[in-house]
Amino acid sequence: MGCFGNLFEQDDYMEKWCRRCANCRDGNCPIIYIHEVFGLKQFDTPAVKEILDEFIPAKGAANGQCTMFVERAG
Repeated sequence: MGCFGNLFEQDDYMEKWCRRCANCRDGNCPIIYIHEVFGLKQFDTPAVKEILDEFIPAKGAANGQCTMFVERAG
């Protein structure tokens, strides 16, 4: 997972994926929360990066679709 460079990048990602996802409730995405808490630890701990990559895989310099994404019905 490529770290979000800033809050604007994170907000763009959330707009594209999280806010359309059934797993995001009241604007709160548990996967984004995990990345916020552990994102910087990925540089010190390879296992953390591996786990974060499982949720939001890196696509070149960008972040790919979250593997937990489920299109919200209706």
